[in-house]
Amino acid sequence: GYGLNLTELSVPQLLDVIQETPTAQKNLARDLIADRNDSDVNAILISRLQNSDAMVRRYVLRLLAQRNALSLDALAAATNDPDELVRVHAFRALREFPATAIPEAEASALLRRGFGDLSAMVRRAAVAAASRHLSGELTAPLLRMLHTTDLADVHLRHSIRIALRDHLLNEDWFRDLASRSPLAMDRLALADLSLAVKTQSAAAFIVSNIEFLGTAQSERLAEFLQFAAQHVAPEAAANIVATVRTGFAANQTLQLQLLNSMRQGFAQRGQNAPSAVHNWALDTALHLLQMKS
Repeated sequence: GYGLNLTELSVPQLLDVIQETPTAQKNLARDLIADRNDSDVNAILISRLQNSDAMVRRYVLRLLAQRNALSLDALAAATNDPDELVRVHAFRALREFPATAIPEAEASALLRRGFGDLSAMVRRAAVAAASRHLSGELTAPLLRMLHTTDLADVHLRHSIRIALRDHLLNEDWFRDLASRSPLAMDRLALADLSLAVKTQSAAAFIVSNIEFLGTAQSERLAEFLQFAAQHVAPEAAANIVATVRTGFAANQTLQLQLLNSMRQGFAQRGQNAPSAVHNWALDTALHLLQMKS
C-alpha cells in the first residue's frame, strides 16, 4: 500500500487512506488533512460528506467541524445519518457551534431528534449540546427523558440534570414547566432541581408544593424548607411561615433552625424580613422564655 510516508499524498488520497487502512494510519491521515491550508481542502471534504463508507463520513464530519467549515445543512443531515458514530459526532459538533450561529428553533428541533435517538451514546451527545443551545421548547422533553432514562445510566441522568438546571435558571421557563408538570414524579424532580437552581421561582415552587413534599419526601422536608427560607420572595414568606408553624408546631428546634435560615436569607439579600417572620421570631422567643402560659 501506502507505505509509511503519507506526507506526499493529496487530500483525496489521504481520504482513501482513512477508508482503507488500520486506525493508526487513519489518524495520521486525518492529522495531515487537518494541517493542510490549501484553499480547496474544505471543498474536497464537503464532497465526501455523502461517502458510502461510514468511516469516511465520521472523519470528514470531524475535520469540517474542526476547520469551522461545517454548514448547518450538513450538520442537520448528519444528525440523521444511519451510522451511530456519525450522529454522535454531529451532536458533538452542534455543541461547539456558537448559539448565535444557529436559530434557536432549528437547534431545538435537532436536539429533540437526538433526545429520541435509539442510541444512548447519541442521546448523551445531544443532551450535552442542549446545555449550549438553550430553548424553552427543550424543558419538557428533558424532563420526560429524565423519567425514561435507565437508573443504571448514571452518566446520561447526570447530563440531563445539568441541562435541565441550565434551562431552569430561566425563571419564565421554570414557571412554565412547573405549570405543565402536574405528575408526582415531575414535581419531585423539579423540587430536587430547585435546590440546584436557587432562584425565587424555584423557592416559590417548593413553597407551593410543601404539603406534597412533606408526604412524598418527608426525610428531605427540612432541606427543602431551608432552601425556600433562604430564597423565597417577601410576598411568599407568610405562606411558608404558616406552613412551618402548623406543620412543625411540636418541633421547636426545627422551627428555630428554619426561622434563622429565613432571617439570614433576607439579610443576605439586603432586605428586611417581612412581618410574618418578625411575629414568628417573637412568638418563638416568648415560647423559649416560657412566658406563654
